[in-house]
Amino acid sequence: MLPKDFSDWASYAFANATTAAAVRTLLNSSDEHFNTLDRKNLATSVQQAMTWCQNAGIVLADAVAPALASGASAARTAAREIVKRWFVGRDAVTEGDMDVLARGLATGFKSLTAAVSRGKFLLTDFVPLRGASTDAELKLLNSEAFTMRSRYEGMDVVYIESSFFTRDSGGVIFDQDNWTRIVLHELSHLVAGTTDHDQRYAHSGIGVHPGFPSSKAISNADSWAFFAADCAGVVTAGHRLQALAER
Repeated sequence: MLPKDFSDWASYAFANATTAAAVRTLLNSSDEHFNTLDRKNLATSVQQAMTWCQNAGIVLADAVAPALASGASAARTAAREIVKRWFVGRDAVTEGDMDVLARGLATGFKSLTAAVSRGKFLLTDFVPLRGASTDAELKLLNSEAFTMRSRYEGMDVVYIESSFFTRDSGGVIFDQDNWTRIVLHELSHLVAGTTDHDQRYAHSGIGVHPGFPSSKAISNADSWAFFAADCAGVVTAGHRLQALAER
């Protein structure tokens, strides 16, 4: 994360520093863009995202376990109910469809777990936005976070912006849990190809219904993030009621 004196990526900033004094200013800059507490909270978000993904993997393994001859096991039944809660709702699905859905999610969460653990996952702000002036730039600057999935960067990068640490009164979960939710949401865009269908976030309701069918929920980033949070025991009954509203 580059210090505040940088208004562009380091290579460009040094290339555009036309005097020795300007270069010295950049070299001596130590005023971090994210303070010590912010960096600690971001690190915790990555660690917690790993835990959420691992818990989701356990739930999904239970969900695809073969049904016992005498009936489904309690763990399998409970796991499939969590999957239905976030991705099926009241839509009618067969047991075979549930198997396909759960296996697809399991593959996605394995990729998410690998992305967090392989040491090429980066959180930073998008430095050129520090001088944002156009509406498009200001929209990104004032967001919580974003990714650039179409841009090959050699590593998974989530850009943390000015609203990331804001406590939105209209949110569903808050503070550290919400910061982890944002990181996992954005990482799912990069790794699992999720999208924000119809700008569907938990605060606007991600319950499956005719206006937001299962076919969209299964690739909706906030649905993935809240499913993982639910698997990790972070989501309360009240959170579920709010997030799964059918709007």
